[in-house]
Amino acid sequence: MSVPNERGHAWMVGMQDDVELADPLVEVRDVVESYRCCGVTPTDWDRVLDRAITTLDQLPQEVGIAYRLPDLLPHLRILLTGGLGSAPNVIDEVSAQVAAALSQARVPGIPRPDQDYWGFNQP
Repeated sequence: MSVPNERGHAWMVGMQDDVELADPLVEVRDVVESYRCCGVTPTDWDRVLDRAITTLDQLPQEVGIAYRLPDLLPHLRILLTGGLGSAPNVIDEVSAQVAAALSQARVPGIPRPDQDYWGFNQP
């Protein structure tokens, strides 16, 4: 996948970049969807979001977090400051962004939904 940088040049975003991006996004998804779907606020939700913000903010520029998910970090900060129930529109936007990013990520060893074979052993 190529992502344009601030000068309009394309960076290649590889599988390792997707893994680095997917890890904190999975944690954010777990917190956000627990709240959205079930009204459950995990006890460590604030630590999880804070850790995700820190991790995403420290990813190499080549990963393209600012391009791929332009509003995610500000939205996570809003949720962290005000609480999960403070901004329903923001939590819905975070959910949509994270779902879209995870659906496009290619993580080695994890079958994609569009693959015919879902086993972890090669057929």
